[in-house]
Amino acid sequence: MCLMLTGCINIFLPSKQEITLNTHNDSTKVYRGDELLGQGQTITAKIPRGGARITTKTTGYKDQYLLLKSVPYKHPIAYYPLMLLDIPWCALFNWGVDDFYTINGESYQEDIDVKTDESQRIKFHQPSEKYIDLTSIKFDIKNYDRDVTIVEAEYSPDNQYEKYRVADSIFTENQKKWDKKEEKKKSKKKNKHDFKIEDKSIKGDDAIYSTKVFETLKNTGYIDTVKQVFLDQNNTLRIQGSITKVRFYVVRLSTNNALVQCKVDMKWLIRNVYNEVFDSITVSDFSGEFEARNIPDSDVKLMLGDAVDNSYLNIQKNEAFAKNMVIDSVFKCAENQLILNKPTDIVREASDAAVATVVVKRKDKGHGSGFFITNNGYLITNYHVIASKEAGKYEDLTVLLKNGIELPARVVRVNKKADIAMLKVEYNSPKAFVVSNQKNFKLLQDIYAIGTPESIELGQSMSVGILSNERFVNNTSLLQLNMSVNSGNSGGPVFDRSGTLYGIVKSKLIGQNVEGICFAIPTYYIPEYMNIIFK
Repeated sequence: MCLMLTGCINIFLPSKQEITLNTHNDSTKVYRGDELLGQGQTITAKIPRGGARITTKTTGYKDQYLLLKSVPYKHPIAYYPLMLLDIPWCALFNWGVDDFYTINGESYQEDIDVKTDESQRIKFHQPSEKYIDLTSIKFDIKNYDRDVTIVEAEYSPDNQYEKYRVADSIFTENQKKWDKKEEKKKSKKKNKHDFKIEDKSIKGDDAIYSTKVFETLKNTGYIDTVKQVFLDQNNTLRIQGSITKVRFYVVRLSTNNALVQCKVDMKWLIRNVYNEVFDSITVSDFSGEFEARNIPDSDVKLMLGDAVDNSYLNIQKNEAFAKNMVIDSVFKCAENQLILNKPTDIVREASDAAVATVVVKRKDKGHGSGFFITNNGYLITNYHVIASKEAGKYEDLTVLLKNGIELPARVVRVNKKADIAMLKVEYNSPKAFVVSNQKNFKLLQDIYAIGTPESIELGQSMSVGILSNERFVNNTSLLQLNMSVNSGNSGGPVFDRSGTLYGIVKSKLIGQNVEGICFAIPTYYIPEYMNIIFK
């Protein structure tokens, strides 16, 4: 009865085969599932027959997933007499000739090369590079039936099927040959290794695809785990990935087994910290190898995550991406020097400061603060107050004065690196702040800030605090303030009781058990950052 159900080959051949894995690297560790098979350039292990997925972990490289493929052209000595014994049972149960070469009757090569591919080498963060903020990875498939496909090809001993890595057209030719062969088959027996996926396997949330990339970013130092307080244009780049097409390539190794790899087409958007898109990169990348037979959802997700991770490694090599990763050390404005009229009616007390401070309104209902630096309508705010989704194109801006007048504003010049913008309105301000290029503040002195926290209805709200320190970070400096500021205060002035200007409110520290810590751009940098002089 056993012979009828399993055949002699399956009974008498050993369930495992001893093989040698050549990694060519002393640091490489090879795992089968959670089991460590060994470490070093040469690893000897006993592997179950029938194909096994292994994971190689090598210092300086990302994890690589490989399927150890049994080969039909190198059998154990016992295979051939057992195959002859199986023939009567094959005839009795109408098995095809292909079943003589079932995977259980095959063997691995004795020596298998599992050298880590150089394309899997990971790049570590350098001091001259920005950190990377991964915002999301979206499953952006427009037509599921068209853009999520499964294609098949037969395995050939010379590994010709691997050409599909280079050209899909070659794989397509193999697919046509396979289809013709299938049409000739009269048996309606369903193959055990038919590869299918459920929608839920790939239509998941962002975490399915971003986890592997996030791990790579963290392991290579591109996620700043220490200086989260000071993420800015100069030290941080944002990336967002969108999966636009998924193809699963199923390579039939035998009647009962197959390997599968997925290929993802991705569009990566490169953004600055103001969320402006200044470049996009489109790439296609493969995952590692997985066994197609009875593949669980978890492996499908792992396969997709691996392909996305490889896509991230690919864009790191892109010239445009690398160019934007360099931290700038020069903040001076590149535009021609602008001469402004020195204000004559200046801020001398808190009530004057309220008159010289404005609300900067955006068409999308967002707002920030700003303040006059001349009496003829030039004012300063943060660049992030006026930034839009597309670099160089600004939202329609208006300025709301303390007296309720609302005026259209135009952008005169910007310095994204420093997060400063200069606007102009057609208005003669009765009061303006004096901008000095001298460092004129003292630590621990009392200070004030005026702005529009949260709502325009709270315009020209005043906060009181202490200038606690000057922090030198990212090739520039920020004033650390202990006071209450909120969203909408950005771009407002920091000054003392006599109206002396010290800074531009930039950001606040947000987190559990954190309150009253915010930062401002020192105003003694304004003449250099905007390349202006006053006469």
